[in-house]
Amino acid sequence: MRTMGPCPPRLTSSLLCLALAACAAPAPAPAPPRVRWVDDVDTTPVSAQASAHGPATAAATDPVLPLDPRIRAGVLANGLRYFVLPHQQPKQRAELWLAIDAGSVQEDDDQLGLAHFVEHMAFNGTARFAKHEVTDYLQKIGMQFGADVNAYTSFDETVYQLMVPTDDPAFLTKGFDILRDWAQAIRFEPVEVEKERGVVLEEWRLGRGPWARAWDKTAPVLFAGTRYAVRDTIGKPAIIEGAPREALTRYYRDWYRPDLMSIIVVGDIDPAQMVKEIEARFADLARPATPRPRPTGGMPAPGLRVAIVTDDEEASVSLEVHRLRPHARESTRGDFRASYVVPALYSLMLNERLQDLVDRADSALVSAAIGTASMTREVDAVSLTAGVKQGRLQEALRVLMTEVIRVERHGFTASELTRAGRVMVRSIQQSARERAKEDMLVFAEELVRHALEAELMPGREVEAEMTAAMVPTVTLAELSAYASDLADDGHQVVMVSGPKTMQAPTEAEVRRWLGEATAAPTTPWVDAVAAVPLLATAPTPGPVVTEVLHGTVGVTEWILANGARVVFKPTDFAIDSVTMIGTSPGGTSVADDATFASARYATEIVERSGLGPHDDKTLRKLLAGKVVDVGAWVSEIGESVRATGSAEDLETMLQLVHLKMTAPRKDPEAFAAWRAQSLEWVRGLGVEPEQAYYLEMQKFLSADHPRRRQPTEASINKVDHDRALAFFRDRFGDAGDFTFVFVGDVDARTLRPLVERYLGSLPSAAVHAPWRDLGVRLRGGVRTQTVKRGVEPKAQVRMLFHGPDTWSKAAEIDAEILSQVLDLRLFDLLREEMSGVYGVSVGGGVSRRPIGWRTMSISFTCAPDAVAPLRAAVMREIERVERDGAPDDVLTKIRAGAVRSHELALRSDDYWIGRLVDAYTYGDDPNRIGQLEPTLERIDNTLIKAAARRFLARSSLHVGVLLPAKAAPAAAPGKPALAPAPAAAP
Repeated sequence: MRTMGPCPPRLTSSLLCLALAACAAPAPAPAPPRVRWVDDVDTTPVSAQASAHGPATAAATDPVLPLDPRIRAGVLANGLRYFVLPHQQPKQRAELWLAIDAGSVQEDDDQLGLAHFVEHMAFNGTARFAKHEVTDYLQKIGMQFGADVNAYTSFDETVYQLMVPTDDPAFLTKGFDILRDWAQAIRFEPVEVEKERGVVLEEWRLGRGPWARAWDKTAPVLFAGTRYAVRDTIGKPAIIEGAPREALTRYYRDWYRPDLMSIIVVGDIDPAQMVKEIEARFADLARPATPRPRPTGGMPAPGLRVAIVTDDEEASVSLEVHRLRPHARESTRGDFRASYVVPALYSLMLNERLQDLVDRADSALVSAAIGTASMTREVDAVSLTAGVKQGRLQEALRVLMTEVIRVERHGFTASELTRAGRVMVRSIQQSARERAKEDMLVFAEELVRHALEAELMPGREVEAEMTAAMVPTVTLAELSAYASDLADDGHQVVMVSGPKTMQAPTEAEVRRWLGEATAAPTTPWVDAVAAVPLLATAPTPGPVVTEVLHGTVGVTEWILANGARVVFKPTDFAIDSVTMIGTSPGGTSVADDATFASARYATEIVERSGLGPHDDKTLRKLLAGKVVDVGAWVSEIGESVRATGSAEDLETMLQLVHLKMTAPRKDPEAFAAWRAQSLEWVRGLGVEPEQAYYLEMQKFLSADHPRRRQPTEASINKVDHDRALAFFRDRFGDAGDFTFVFVGDVDARTLRPLVERYLGSLPSAAVHAPWRDLGVRLRGGVRTQTVKRGVEPKAQVRMLFHGPDTWSKAAEIDAEILSQVLDLRLFDLLREEMSGVYGVSVGGGVSRRPIGWRTMSISFTCAPDAVAPLRAAVMREIERVERDGAPDDVLTKIRAGAVRSHELALRSDDYWIGRLVDAYTYGDDPNRIGQLEPTLERIDNTLIKAAARRFLARSSLHVGVLLPAKAAPAAAPGKPALAPAPAAAP
């Protein structure tokens, strides 16, 4: 359950993305879908509707693309649409979704926030399911609330999402029962409405901060004159707190009707049977005789608008320039070219130029990007976003606008277009190739956009064919015309945000700066083309000298002549995809104190500096069209190199790994740029209250150990380029103690010669430096540490139980089971019973290095005056678990969840590479990976009670509390009285 604004998927704007999206589910939500407008009560199929958005002549010469033939689509007599797609990733699962073509834009003035409130009430009782029976049932069959059971509300839509197993037909049947009740049988019991107010308000509270305050001020400017400007999905606290039940039921009655509904089914199912289920269950949904006209959001008025926001808790300066346009139709091949191919090429090429500008040592920019997206159903945007160095806003605006105008006047170069086309075609071909292994969630999201927004959905293969055919025909003149059209559209919004200490310009100054940048002369861009190979000379292979087969888990282990170990598991879980992680012991622990100041930043510096003879700019050009990514990291007690990419590009991947480990490049300009940007970052550290809270907790718990201190301007200025580079070469220049783990879609015959050439040829030292125990320990004892920062009426609490302990597999399992018990119990107690939190986070375990140390953490956000009663409720529940263990229904949920999670894990590359890396890091038996029985055997109340006494011992308990800088009133705005905790059981 989450509110969601139209966060553009290709932008990185803090103001736009963070303020428009307010999550209401305790688990991380998937990326929000784009939101677009379609006619509201038209009952014809969407694919037919789409042609009505353009002129008749266009439809005749450029017909609407047919829907992917694998999809069964239809419309019932009452107007409800359905879309059914068979897909087996993952197997024995199905997504069942109910999409409502109504969101916060359809609210009346007395309903602000109630579209989202209605969504919450769907989980609090329906005609066939009493309070929480939906989530209880789904958890008992192994599904997780948040990950598998969720919903979201945005400006224009509300979508309910279920994932259910399909190995028993009863699960699908019950899933459709749930969707049917959500459609028109939510009960809105008065007592549940009153209790849920607190939960919704806690979600509002959770989203508050400088980003939310900035959105409050910028939304009316960005969407001036439209309903989007006054329909923030999270709503108004006063209305959430006081709206009568009738306002909720009126919204439900007006907008939850079949002509605004779509049923989406994607999964391991029989399509014909699913259509029968939909027809049988939803054909009788009542459609009003006189349906209320569906209000739309509107298109902002043309012209230039400026918003300038400063805030004491804002850590950095950001700049955004949005060029708004009415939403473009998406239904034909011509639409695909105009709304996807040309804009994507434009963005790819301009982003390459912007990155070059960011990488300059004297740049005014910390970051910069441009992207096209649909902000809402009716509003598209080409958005330029940037992080700006303090005091250089005018310069940053000039630099950004100069590049946009340079393209408008001079266009792109042929070499830039060639690279961008190569990237784009390869990317979509890769997407089509991987379709069968793509998670079904992606297709469910795409079908929602098709159902509600008329987004074309001809199938990945058709899109790849169209892209491959169209990209070579796009001309430089066509791209110049597109750039000029953007300049002439007349809708532009400039948004500036930053700390109160910034020299904030006036609106008149921003308008003047923009005018000056527009009027300034420009010259054509010069594109330096690299015509050199990535690796000039192929290294001499180093052979495999030992091979070990682990048949139980299908793993092959090779020892190379240089001492490096290679572990390989071929899979068919993803098509044309390979992941590699190489690790060795050591890390920054081997650096003395004088070297540490530089060593901690070594990988950041090397990452920006290119490899071998190629600077970073050249490297990006050489890799255009390759699907590969390689990075290196150093932790305190180890270093690692990670590579991912297409199996087709496996050799390029290993060439990059070879270069990364043998030829890190010294680039003084890249180092200067890194230092300048890092200084900008550290100046903002601790400005945001949540960050200040974390830093204070870390400082206390580590006893202010020098290796745990936060970066400062002094520490950044102290970094020595040569020392950093020497440390990197030392840690990655010895491959003899590295273990490289490969998992993915590649066979041994292909992999082995590449491994021998590019990893077997790596240098190896005679003596390997082990990691060191630096003596850093969490401070013991019992302590409550309070940090007072911020102006919002919210508190954060983290209760950390910890102490020295001994790792074992049993302890690892017990910590996970106990975490799940507490997560389920505290969610029910603090949220559902007391209405005091939006979610609770519980996690723990036992570390193995540098020493064994157990931790168990319980965290939540709440109202400041609720901290004490909620903490007390947590402690009472801990005592209950120590005494009684977990209720039977909780044990049932944990067992079912373990079985279902295990089913998916065994078909996941991420699971296997993570477990294999751990096994070879700590010397565990890889043949024991994937065993479920040890976990199921320990889901036992005797063991749970013992684990609670072990992991929740009060001898070392650190409670960190973040409170507002000024005490909140006893009854903070929008905060009802906290419901009392249930009495402890006898």
